[in-house]
Amino acid sequence: KIGNRFISSAKPARSWVWAPFASSARTDGAMFNHWVRAGVEYPDYPYARFDIHLDAITYTEDEYVKLLQSPTWTKSETDFLMEMVRKYELRWVVIHDRWK
Repeated sequence: KIGNRFISSAKPARSWVWAPFASSARTDGAMFNHWVRAGVEYPDYPYARFDIHLDAITYTEDEYVKLLQSPTWTKSETDFLMEMVRKYELRWVVIHDRWK
């Protein structure tokens, strides 16, 4: 019963099974389990396609002198920021939280 309506169907409910899966997005080979419809085979975890990584952002000494140098900001702070950007993949809220 949903609300004031009775739900009835002549069709049987779909079968589901607790199945193991591995994700190509993980490099540690970990196995997990989740519910999937019986008879459905996934070659890869469907959400693995969302695991994207950005190319590392770098700069040369010449680029630093021409574009990034500032009297109120040191090169070591710039290097630290670039390391945080690489580590946390442009997640600025996390970078701001971890900034020391």
